[in-house]
Amino acid sequence: MKGELTLKILESIEKMTVTAGELFTIALSPYGSSLRGIDRQIADYHRERDAARNVLRDKQVFYNLLYRLKRDGLIEARQKNDRRSFKITVRGLAWLGKMRLRRTSALPSPQLYLHKIETTIKIVVFDIPERERRKRDWLRGVLVNLGFRMLQRSVWIGKAKIPEALIHDLKRLRLLPCVEILSVTKTGSLKQLV
Repeated sequence: MKGELTLKILESIEKMTVTAGELFTIALSPYGSSLRGIDRQIADYHRERDAARNVLRDKQVFYNLLYRLKRDGLIEARQKNDRRSFKITVRGLAWLGKMRLRRTSALPSPQLYLHKIETTIKIVVFDIPERERRKRDWLRGVLVNLGFRMLQRSVWIGKAKIPEALIHDLKRLRLLPCVEILSVTKTGSLKQLV
């Protein structure tokens, strides 16, 4: 039918905004003039285009990273028989050691610990040095997650069970000497707080 190609293009444009490349692909499509076929063709075109863009983006990110590693002196490039290889430098080994140490001292997520309510009131008191500020803020986040309330910046009260995993993490992070956990059996004036 005369004007079928024009009809296809106009139907496509009416349904959504398309590029000239998409229109060309649609015009030559073997799906015929049905709108469903055109939709399928456009979806395929977008999927292929997005996949190609992702590959290019990932490739660019990779080469940018290699460039930064070379620029910072962490790796060096070597050319041998039309093949390029990379070797870690002394500075790179030192950086790698620092990063491995940082990974082992990484703080667990405050949401990691399960929140279980008990009848006994717990008071958590801590005195973590300023140089360990990150760990101190982490502990506050854990206590908030467990349902504790702050009485003072380093004094918290609540009825949650202290998870064993938290005790292990405090030990691993060398915070156990800085933290006191008290269990209150007689409330006295604490009745008003809890």
